[in-house]
Parts: sequence; structure tokens; C-alpha cells
Amino acid sequence: MIREFFHHRLQPQATMDGLMQAARASTPDWTPSTPLSDIRNAHVTNTPAEMETALRGDANCLEADVRLAGDVRPMPGYRNRPVIAAHWDWDTHGLTLPEWLKVGSASGRMLKLDFKSAAAIRPALKDLKASGIPGERLMLNGGIDLRRGTSPLGIAMSVHNLFFASHTSVGILQEMRRAYPSALIALSPSHQPRAERDYRKISDCATAVGGPLTFPLAASMVDEEVVRRLKPYGSVSVYASEGSFKVTDVAKDTEHFRRMGVDGVIDLAQH
Repeated sequence: MIREFFHHRLQPQATMDGLMQAARASTPDWTPSTPLSDIRNAHVTNTPAEMETALRGDANCLEADVRLAGDVRPMPGYRNRPVIAAHWDWDTHGLTLPEWLKVGSASGRMLKLDFKSAAAIRPALKDLKASGIPGERLMLNGGIDLRRGTSPLGIAMSVHNLFFASHTSVGILQEMRRAYPSALIALSPSHQPRAERDYRKISDCATAVGGPLTFPLAASMVDEEVVRRLKPYGSVSVYASEGSFKVTDVAKDTEHFRRMGVDGVIDLAQH
């Protein structure tokens, strides 16, 4: 496993053949004109098993968590690490990003890349360009850090960002936009915006990056004020992360967020 931490193995050809067959056999009801409110997102498709489950289900969007293999920097001697689909550094049995993109492209679905490390964005954009997937099929997720560096948590996060490159700068987000003018860029606030400085940071980032934009929010962050303040810049989307929101009834909870004005993707599957 230590070796795989830095040298991620490719999937066996038989595994890839099976995934490609499943991708080509599926008939998702997605087109570039499909509204975000009709997106059914397969939140986790990093491994072959997760991808196959999604391809055989009714999801019309596939999501990968994107990072570098052995995603710690700086690591001398490991400057050309592959981009992989993995939620955590120690997830070593998933697809590489080129493998994931090959299957995703064949599936005909919308494709979401959730960048878990800013260091992976530039090499991931190269893999995306090589795949030939058009921008209108892409949702590219980056973060907006709302924590203040003077608090103990802010200082701790700054140290974390230094070594793990998890912070997504406005400059990197602008590179994403230049590479894919028609892609949907998803700006995820690090925590619920409360102070005016939070909303100013979000609006400044949204203006600098340009649309189309959506704001994926953990369900626990969502209230009518947050929705009202973010919607001038893009759609508002909701996801339920572990421990952040108790889903009691998906249909009723979805309607609850729609009444608040949420007009983007609502993904209430527990992960």
C-alpha cells in the first residue's frame, strides 16, 4: 500500500472493458440543456465498483473526487504523480483520472470533478483536454476558504493548506474558467457564510471567475438568507455530507430546500 500511495496502479484491462461496456449500454436522460434541478448525481464513483453501480443506476451525473497520488507536497522525487479519483490520500484502489474520464465520456452523462487538492487542478486540466470532453458536460468544483487566519482553526487550516495544497485560489479558479469557458464551476464555501466579509469574499470570487456558477452547500449551511445572498451570482445546490444533516424523507427534504429557493442540484444521498 505504501508503494501505491505514490505509484497508483492502472486497472486491469478486463475491468476497464467491463466498465466501458456498462457505460455504452446506459441511456441517461441528460443533455447540455438539462436544468440543474433535474440532475441526479452519483456522488461517489472513484472505484470500479462504485462506477459500475452508478452506470447501472438512474444517475445522469457522475462525480469523482480528484487529487494527486500520494497527495503531500513537497515530496522530492514525486513531481510527476498521476491524477487519481480518490476521496482520501490512502484510497489507493480507485481509477486514475484518465481512466475515469474515458468511462465517463462513454456514459453520455454530465461529469463533475470535485477537486480535493488544488495541486491536482493543473494536471487534471491537461487530462481533461486530452479526453476531448466538451466544457458543457463538465462541473468543476473548487473551494472558497472563508476561515480567518487569526483564529486557532484558521491557523491550523493554513498549515494544512501549506502541506496538502487544499486551498483553491482565485487564480486557479480563473485558469479553470479560461480552460473551459462553458463549464459550470462550482464554488464551495468552507463554512456557512455569516459575516459581511464572507459574502464579500464570495461575491468577489464569483465576479473574478465568471459564470456559469453554482454554489454547492452542505445541507446544514442552507437557510433562506444564504440562498438569497448567493443567488445573484449563480444557482444554489445542496448536498448532505455525513453528520451534517439528518435526511428523513428525500422527497420532503428536497421540497423543503426548493421552497427556500434552492434551484441547483439537490443531492441528499448519505455518503
